Amino acid sequence: MDAATLGAAAAQGAVRFTRADGRPLPEAPEPARWTGAALAPVDARLAAAGIVIGPGATTPAWTGERLDLGWALSVLWRPRASPAGAASDGPPPPPA
Repeated sequence: MDAATLGAAAAQGAVRFTRADGRPLPEAPEPARWTGAALAPVDARLAAAGIVIGPGATTPAWTGERLDLGWALSVLWRPRASPAGAASDGPPPPPA
């Protein structure tokens, strides 16, 4: 939106959004109303699938120890494939 359009929209009190080709975007529909228990549909799907989420499910196994950055990089970093015969700046890739 350029400054003139933004200024005109602010002066009129409403902003209209358009697609790149100039057609207006429709207004968003009202959200669906739900009057039942907040998570009833989710609970029903989980129960049907046999999934049980206990109170400790979101508790991390981390106990506060420092990050071993060397280990983390060694398991996460993979060198880029280089053209045949080109020198590599890093260690060789692991065997396939």
